[in-house]
Amino acid sequence: MGTATLPTLRHGRWTAARKRSVVMDVRAGRISVTETRERYLLSPEELDAWDEAFEREGVSGLQSKRQCRPPRKRHLGGRVTMPSITTSALFEAPDD
Repeated sequence: MGTATLPTLRHGRWTAARKRSVVMDVRAGRISVTETRERYLLSPEELDAWDEAFEREGVSGLQSKRQCRPPRKRHLGGRVTMPSITTSALFEAPDD
C-alpha cells in the first residue's frame, strides 16, 4: 500500500491537516487501522475520535480544543503562592 499522503513519523504535533490525512488514508484503505495505530502509537479511542470528529464537523472537528487551565501560580520574591481568599474575609460579619 502506498503511504505517500501519510504524515512522517517525525512530526511536531498533530495538526488538523495531519489528522485528516491519516483518517482519509484509513478510510480509502491505503493503510489499515492496525498499521496506523502501530505506526503513530495511537490508541483505538483516539483514532475513533478523529474519525467521528471528521465525520461530524470535517477538518474543523479535528482541531485541538483549548481546555480550562487551573489558575497560574504567582511568583513573589522567590516564593510561589496560589491565588486565594484572605482569612479575614472568612470571619467578617455580613453587611445588613
